[in-house]
Amino acid sequence: MRKIMNTKGVVRRMSYGSCLLLLLVLFSCTSIDETLPECQLYVRFQYDYNMEFTDAFAAQVNCVDVFVFDKEGTFIIKKSEQGETLGSGSYRMPLSLPVGEYRIAAWAGMSDAFEMPELVVGKSILEDLTVRMKRGESLVHNKVLKPLWYGEVKNVSFTGKREQTETVRLIKDTNKFRFILQKSGPGEELDMNDCLFEIRADNGYYDWNNDLLNDDVISYQPYHLEKVEDVGIVAEMNTMRLLEHKKVYLTLTRKSDSKVLMKIDLIPYLLLTKMEGHDIPAQEYLDRQSEYAIVFFYNPELLNFLSTKIVINGWTIWLKGEDL
Repeated sequence: MRKIMNTKGVVRRMSYGSCLLLLLVLFSCTSIDETLPECQLYVRFQYDYNMEFTDAFAAQVNCVDVFVFDKEGTFIIKKSEQGETLGSGSYRMPLSLPVGEYRIAAWAGMSDAFEMPELVVGKSILEDLTVRMKRGESLVHNKVLKPLWYGEVKNVSFTGKREQTETVRLIKDTNKFRFILQKSGPGEELDMNDCLFEIRADNGYYDWNNDLLNDDVISYQPYHLEKVEDVGIVAEMNTMRLLEHKKVYLTLTRKSDSKVLMKIDLIPYLLLTKMEGHDIPAQEYLDRQSEYAIVFFYNPELLNFLSTKIVINGWTIWLKGEDL
């Protein structure tokens, strides 16, 4: 009886082991059942590099381009997606790639405002992946600039043993400014049509690592200008990415006599608005904060901006004569 009982126990254990093995086979990506999908590599995208510190990819991004290179940096394939699919909140881009090591790059929000070289499979390299903002011969940009995001380059080791999802984080490379020019004190207001707002910066050309390449100094000017009753002159303009170590000047010039009424190095003042509650480096703040509302107060009688103040995103900054 003992031998019979032991045999049944062995058979039972073998049955359990066989069932477990069968389950592993049935649910494996490499199953011999050709009706099941193979293990695949996916890329998901995350845009939480903003002042809300929440993922806004689904809400804000409407197109994305992914560029796959081998581990040496040679171009393999490009894949794109756009439209409602990206707004599902669970979008992942499938990449049909064999087992291996890759470098994955991405840009999101590409539009007719930007240009990128056409990469050649097997010939182009990662360093060829550049993005340049288009501009005319005058180097003046006074049109609405659609948002553009850079996707960090991701080193990926795809084993093919399981479904694998890699996350590419995005950084916004465009900014929006809304300037309000408000009269403070008696006197006649400035004529909106006699005012030239301008931000000058050489920041329209980027390499694969989102670093600036040598570029022209671009004159960013308003795409929207209006006079609002009881408020003042309102101007809106876009710029490309702001860097803490670069000089970026905002000037206000009176067109009729070319008199410069104001010239400010914007970066130091923008950094003064960094909230104490966010203990982050200066460059991270500039990358996260992509929209600025700035109010300038002026005295019509003096026709200058001395000993007054500006308000940036709700923060009041008092200026001295040497600041302007």
